[in-house]
Amino acid sequence: MLEVLLSCGLQPDLLVGTSVGALNAAFLAQAPDVDGALALQAIWRSASRDVIFPVRPRTLLLGAAGRRDHLVGPSGLRRWVERHLTYRRFEEAVVPLHVVATDLETGDPVVLSDGTLLPALLASTALPGIFPPVAFDGRTLIDGGVSADVPVLQAEERGATEIWVLPTSGPERQAMLPRGALEVLLRAIGIALGHVTLENLARLHADTVVHLLPAPAVEDASILDFRHADQLIAAGRSLTVDYLERLPSTADE
Repeated sequence: MLEVLLSCGLQPDLLVGTSVGALNAAFLAQAPDVDGALALQAIWRSASRDVIFPVRPRTLLLGAAGRRDHLVGPSGLRRWVERHLTYRRFEEAVVPLHVVATDLETGDPVVLSDGTLLPALLASTALPGIFPPVAFDGRTLIDGGVSADVPVLQAEERGATEIWVLPTSGPERQAMLPRGALEVLLRAIGIALGHVTLENLARLHADTVVHLLPAPAVEDASILDFRHADQLIAAGRSLTVDYLERLPSTADE
């Protein structure tokens, strides 16, 4: 999606991301151009379940017994993100970057825009019950999708008048029943996040333009399965080209 949009001359004035979208925004913010989009594709091709969701029996047992607040440790995700980031602070991003997490105590979205980047990314991607909450600036934070799965309100608050939403999950999540307890939990989270998305879109100002691109679909994909990266990238590219072709030109308005 990004490759197509950037190759057409669209340039982001700011990037706002939640959960995996926060990772995409952070990776793109180090090179917000076509080359950066291609590098982002390569990053996801390098991802694997064992790296990002390293399941350890002891951690699972302690989490299930209520002795830990997570089922998967964050070390794998942390190392993977660090390996692919060329900067360490928000202020070093080429374009302004904002990452959304959720305050576990209040349930409110929390926008992180300055300081050290890695803890903010781990907070924004801290899937409830899967990864541990992150202590950040006096708050306990979890995945931003709980309160702002598609952070359009946060983008609007920071001055955006035209917002391009690039969803990272879509119909393929509903195509097949989840396999295993972890995938059932993640599917339930995804259902809840979908309701948040609709509510936030409805609360935008009437004059804010939103482009909600269709999500790529792969029949046998799951949030824990990274084997379909090439298919999802190709589908996203095709869907974005189709979307742009259907947009009315300035001459037609």
